[in-house]
Amino acid sequence: MEGRRWLCDYIWAAGELLKKREGSPCDGKLFVQLIWYIVGILPLLVFIGTAGCGWIVNISATILFLALPFIFCAMRYKESRRNEILSRYAKEKHVGRRLFLIMLAALAIAVLEALLFYSLGFITIK
Repeated sequence: MEGRRWLCDYIWAAGELLKKREGSPCDGKLFVQLIWYIVGILPLLVFIGTAGCGWIVNISATILFLALPFIFCAMRYKESRRNEILSRYAKEKHVGRRLFLIMLAALAIAVLEALLFYSLGFITIK
């Protein structure tokens, strides 16, 4: 039962527990997607935009990067795995606070990424 603890599993479980305990409109999949979009999508889209591959490749890659969290959650959180993860994190207290801190850290990483890309010249303001 006790296996490795992954951050994405904790984020998913915290979202599910918040929905179950406090009636939050967001579930675990949404929080995993938010973290992916906040932290992962900026460097990937900046890289694709500066690679000069053409607009068809840019649009295709953007659609793929936007679809990845949906595919990840559908493949990873099947019924048996879902029950195992929820039972592992069911006794956790203050999951909302920890999830807030994780989201805050993800936002700080995104801001640092944007500043880094701006200082390196990948992002320009005209």
